[in-house]
Amino acid sequence: MLAALGGAVVVGVLTAQSADWDVVLLLTLLAFSVTSDLGAVETRGGVKISGSLLALILAMVFMGGTPAAVIGLVTISVGWLRWRDKFTDLLINLVTYAWFPLIGGLAFRAATDATALTPDDGLFYVLVLALFGLSLLINFTLIAGYTCYEERSSFLAKAAKLLFPVFASELAAASMAVGVAFLYHRIGIAAILLFGIVLFTYQYLLGQLRVSERRAEERRYRLAALKDAAGKDGVNLMPPIIEASRDYVTMGEMCDALRGVWGVWRETPVF
Repeated sequence: MLAALGGAVVVGVLTAQSADWDVVLLLTLLAFSVTSDLGAVETRGGVKISGSLLALILAMVFMGGTPAAVIGLVTISVGWLRWRDKFTDLLINLVTYAWFPLIGGLAFRAATDATALTPDDGLFYVLVLALFGLSLLINFTLIAGYTCYEERSSFLAKAAKLLFPVFASELAAASMAVGVAFLYHRIGIAAILLFGIVLFTYQYLLGQLRVSERRAEERRYRLAALKDAAGKDGVNLMPPIIEASRDYVTMGEMCDALRGVWGVWRETPVF
């Protein structure tokens, strides 16, 4: 993997002169990518959702492969401070986020040069859509391929588990990439700033949803533990009750759980 990373650095240096080094755009996309990755939301399947890929797509389109690779490498390096992935995972992420921006940026530049398309042409944005698909494919293939090699598991099974369930959201993200590229061409850096506000709001709301889901799962677990303890003779119920309270299980929910085990006592009328 070190050789692959070194190869990406060599290719990046050799092609750097052909890139458009717009410092303002570079720093804006870098800040956008890093901030979004640090605030990424992890789904139940372990997939992290962030806007870093969108930032890299815009960098590939308007600057080229090497600037996009720089953004990718810095994003992964800074993101490690939060996620603390093991060293081998960090390496494969660095290799992936160096190579797919390079390949995508160089391919996009070659395509626009060959077709003479500009941001004023409608087909230019078809190429942006194709670039998103290519980048996603390379990204997933490298990461999932390495994971399957380590786990000795099926690549197709991994794709079915991780990629197919998020296909609809990735399609929406591709449409957003096209839209932001169009707006950037029309109104400049303000388009990216506006999109950043929308995306960060979405990530925050999605994160709160995941917190609610985790709390609901914890509450179900605590209630199940309480019911299990209540069904056994001689078990002290205070520990599971305290643990349930710590996970915000209400007194009414605990009483309902105990009623499910013990039933409801009703006094027998005596005349």
